[in-house]
Amino acid sequence: RPDPDMRAVLAVHEAGHGLIYALLFKQPPLEIRINMATFSGGYNSFNALKVKTRSNLLDAVCVALGGRAAEEMVFGKDSLSSGSECDLKLATQQMAAFIRHAAFGERISHVDVSTEAGENINTDVASTNPEIEAGLQKQYERAQGLLVANKAIYLQMVNELIKMGQLEPQQIREWLGLPQQQAHKDALEPFEARLREFERRAA
Repeated sequence: RPDPDMRAVLAVHEAGHGLIYALLFKQPPLEIRINMATFSGGYNSFNALKVKTRSNLLDAVCVALGGRAAEEMVFGKDSLSSGSECDLKLATQQMAAFIRHAAFGERISHVDVSTEAGENINTDVASTNPEIEAGLQKQYERAQGLLVANKAIYLQMVNELIKMGQLEPQQIREWLGLPQQQAHKDALEPFEARLREFERRAA
C-alpha cells in the first residue's frame, strides 16, 4: 500500500476500531492490518461473543462505529470516507437486534416482520426505528469521547500501522496496560463470580 494518503485513511479508520475494542473489552484485537496484497482495505479481527449481553452488545456497536468516529476526529466531517458503509450496516443490524429481538430497549416483545400466516409476533417495526437511531447516535458519541480521551495512544497506533502495516496485540497491551492473560476468554462476562456474589448476598 504505497500511497501515503491511502495508508493514512486506513490506519486512522482501523486504529479507531482497535482502540475502542481494547478499551471496552479489556483485551487487544486478535489482529489489525492495513497492508494485504489481496485486499484494498484494512481490518480488525476480534474474539467472538459466546454470550451476548445488554452491556457487550452496546460495546460491540460502539466498536463498529469507532472507525467513522476516528475519521471525523482526524479529518473532519466533510472528509469522512465511504469506508464506513459496511460498519454502519453492521452497527444498525446490531442495534436493531438489540431493540427488536433481544428486547433490551423500551419494549419486552420480540418485534419483527411476520413471514408466515398465523405467526403471532409484534410486527410494529416502524415504531422502533427512532429508538434504534437514538441508540446508534449515543454509541457514536461514546466512541468519539473514548477516542478524544485516549488520543496519545490512538496516534501511536495510527503511526505504527502506517509504518508497519499491522499492529501486534502485545504492543496494544503494553500501551494500554492491559493484563497479559485475557481476563475473560472469548469476551465472556464473569457470570460465575456474579452468581456466587448473588448467592452470598441472598444468604
